[in-house]
Amino acid sequence: MKHNSSRITKLFFVLLLLISYSSTSYARYISHNKKNNFYNSFSIGGSLGYANIFEDYNHFTTTGSLGATLIFGYEFRLNDFWLYTGIEGQYLSANAFSNIDGTERQIIDTQGKPATMHYEFGQFIEQQHYLFANLPIMVGYYSGLSGFYVGAGAKFGLQVYALEDASLRYTTSATYSQYIDDFVGMGQHDYSAYNAYAQSKPESPIKIAAIAEIGYDVLTKQRQTLKTNHGLRIGLYVEYGLNNLVKSTTETPLYTIQQYNASVVDIVPFYSAYSTSTHRINSLFAGVKMAYTFCVRTKNCSCDF
Repeated sequence: MKHNSSRITKLFFVLLLLISYSSTSYARYISHNKKNNFYNSFSIGGSLGYANIFEDYNHFTTTGSLGATLIFGYEFRLNDFWLYTGIEGQYLSANAFSNIDGTERQIIDTQGKPATMHYEFGQFIEQQHYLFANLPIMVGYYSGLSGFYVGAGAKFGLQVYALEDASLRYTTSATYSQYIDDFVGMGQHDYSAYNAYAQSKPESPIKIAAIAEIGYDVLTKQRQTLKTNHGLRIGLYVEYGLNNLVKSTTETPLYTIQQYNASVVDIVPFYSAYSTSTHRINSLFAGVKMAYTFCVRTKNCSCDF
């Protein structure tokens, strides 16, 4: 897995260099033959917004949470044509829950007497966290005069870190054949409220997502009047994962009751308990993106509009 990740990372960088080289070479060719507006620049920025995971498990529900991205980008424009690529660090998170039916088990209590222990479960709750290194590629329209831009493309992501943090609150009680009422709220006999916790690190394949962005360069007028070579893009951004976010073939119970201590329930995070191979788990991120851009002056690019 580490060897494959290293090869994929190297491939990302090679692809980025090839795109940069081919874009610059093409622009130089055009600039020698026609009077075109060639603009070669880099950008530093980020995005912040809403993240979610869409899955098709009947007894599991995922709700939205926070997403954020740090970006170092490269772009070139030729007249109104715009190409953008770069390197990103992206954080996606989600909250999820499942309702679990209660159960019971025949036990021998702390005093050696037979009883039926009852388990009442609250919601099974998860917090999911994913960190990716991404390579976005986007093409579109960019007006150097008005500052308006719009683009669409694809993003390829390599998982750097992932964590499922699961918790379950439950209460226990017991029924005895010789007594009328159930035994509840007796911690000395293991009939009480408890919390179970578990963590796992799910594996993700290469994340492939469709992306789109629309926005405006708020420094367009200043750049034109003051002849500066920098800009500030502010836009709306959205991406949707096209392949499964999690890869797992495991099939195990979501919870088990310890054999020698019936008050202890062990849990397993959802994607570590259930196989994802026949299910759909797609990521979503939408938010506001901001990027500071600065032109790189070269022999054939003066950064003039």
